Amino acid sequence: MGQAAGFDNMPAAQQRIDQLPHHSKPSEMIDSPWDESSRYSQHDNPASSYQPSSPRIFLLPENLFFNVDLYMEQLCWRAAFIKTGNRDYRFNIPDSETKATTLEKFVGYTKQALQFAAKDMLVEARKVLSMACGLIRTLLEDENPIAYMNLVNTMLEYWDEPSEFLHQFNDLFRAYISRMAAIVLPYGHPWRTIWVVIGAVNTDQVREILLVSLDCMVNTLKRNIGSYQGIAVNGRLLHTKWKYSRDLPAAETALRSLIPESADPSNGTYKSYFKAMFHLARNLRLQGKYNEGIIIAKQHLAHARVYGDIDDLVNALNLNANMYHHMGEKAIAEAHIREAADTMLAKLEATSATWGVYLLGILEDWVRKDGRIQEADDIKAEMADLMERDKIRDDTEEE
Repeated sequence: MGQAAGFDNMPAAQQRIDQLPHHSKPSEMIDSPWDESSRYSQHDNPASSYQPSSPRIFLLPENLFFNVDLYMEQLCWRAAFIKTGNRDYRFNIPDSETKATTLEKFVGYTKQALQFAAKDMLVEARKVLSMACGLIRTLLEDENPIAYMNLVNTMLEYWDEPSEFLHQFNDLFRAYISRMAAIVLPYGHPWRTIWVVIGAVNTDQVREILLVSLDCMVNTLKRNIGSYQGIAVNGRLLHTKWKYSRDLPAAETALRSLIPESADPSNGTYKSYFKAMFHLARNLRLQGKYNEGIIIAKQHLAHARVYGDIDDLVNALNLNANMYHHMGEKAIAEAHIREAADTMLAKLEATSATWGVYLLGILEDWVRKDGRIQEADDIKAEMADLMERDKIRDDTEEE
């Protein structure tokens, strides 16, 4: 596939990538990632259920599944997950708040790019995608499985969009992550191999392979920390979302099966219930089942205000806003999306406005389509101001 127009110099970090310290062997080729699998065998990881098969046509995907399984096993072996007060597990990494902010910024940039691409604002889309790529090295060095889920979700989301611009970016993005991983991560590390292999797989194979890799990750987590822990639930819901993205009734059935029978706010089953209800309400909205979906969405928001964290609340407000907007309740929808944007901006005031800008972008689009041009222009100016402040903050941090 040819390069998308304007991507010749995207991202800017690509120009400096060869100056980074190399961990790879001098003779190693990026397009030959299967060599790394020889470092691991069934004796290295007896619990692994994904061993490389011999036919060469299956070597790349099997290598990926093996290393995803091995990587997650190693995280569990070295107690990378710790129990929190509510009996749920979270990923245990130093400076977790700083690293979570990096991930939130990445997701915010990629969501903004979706908005810009939908409006054919490709210059703006390239700008925020370049900023997202500037965070890749940090996300790779953190070795955070949540980052893996978000990166995979971004790729799958872009492939499901009608925009040729996003399809072409996806190929470049995948190659960029693979190249960065090969340079900054230690040779032989399964986390490195995962990304090198993803970069080597043919485009027409990637979607299915990424889905199986998510399933692989979830099965390993279930085996080690249980089905209803937060990170395992995230993976199961993400896998369900994309496996059935073109069959919404089947997705609804699968989502209902993931909802725990009990929802006790004092333990991990409540978090699982909380996440599954969000995805079920979203699925019902996409099917046009608004009357049933709004009941679940309102219940979800009520729970978020009492038991959820800020991210839960923002997601619930966004969900309700979209539901009301599709039902023609414009004023209620706009009030919910404005509250979501203000809540997220208050949370990330000192670090990043990306998520808030994305939510304001939804509001601006609704208002403009409603014919309130001046109000829409005011919101657009507010977004531009927030993005400029973000740029100044990032430039200051780099200095």
